[in-house]
Amino acid sequence: MRPVEDRLRGHLVEGESIQSVTAGRLLEAGARGRAAIGLTERRFLCVDDTGDFVDVSYDYVSSIRRRRRTKIRVRSESGPNRLLHLVAGLVGALALVTGLVLSSSIPSFRAAAAVALAVVTVAVAVPTEIVRRRSSVSRSYDEIAVGVGGLALLGLVGTAFVASSVSIPLYVLATLGGLVLAGYAVRYRDEIEPRIEGLGLEREDEAVIAITTIDGTTVRVAVDADSTFGRDLGTWVHRRERDPAIAETPVVGTPSD
Repeated sequence: MRPVEDRLRGHLVEGESIQSVTAGRLLEAGARGRAAIGLTERRFLCVDDTGDFVDVSYDYVSSIRRRRRTKIRVRSESGPNRLLHLVAGLVGALALVTGLVLSSSIPSFRAAAAVALAVVTVAVAVPTEIVRRRSSVSRSYDEIAVGVGGLALLGLVGTAFVASSVSIPLYVLATLGGLVLAGYAVRYRDEIEPRIEGLGLEREDEAVIAITTIDGTTVRVAVDADSTFGRDLGTWVHRRERDPAIAETPVVGTPSD
């Protein structure tokens, strides 16, 4: 917690010391990034990453409200985003196929049949190739799987070239595009899978503390949900009320421009 304390020390006045400190966020317009939040014997003090600060004398506090809230954020992974490349390729392939259908005289039913058959072809070809490349392909059931997959592929390709309801150019284009995308996905599977997991939503609980002053101004900060900062602030404010010997002129600071 030393870096947080050091950021606050530059804003202390003579005879003032830090009594409680935590990290959080200043929920004010213009505030940037994380903030150092602390309590001294006299006031609440908050300094954000840019050096902008807010300070409120305990004498000037009229109410303190604390509420718990949950933030939902997208968890992501570092490194090359193979998943993004794969999604971009898929979108590009779909756009290309759609553009070809719209700009040609291919009937919609022939286009749909060609795309559907291409999807099935890719779905059969990729697992068959994965099994074929396995080092254990010498096992009898692997050989059977490869053989069945090969026969299925021949049947699908033959159907595409024989059936009058299938657009052959579109089938070839969709199949080649699908094989390229599937090959990319298989090749970078170890990098793509963490990305998919990283797209999960992550819940983060935090406590929002609203400090209202006697002139109606409200300063809000967000701290860790388990932090005792709100309770510590209330303790210092009530202690101030019970000890008039340390009264001072109320001061309210606002974020600098």
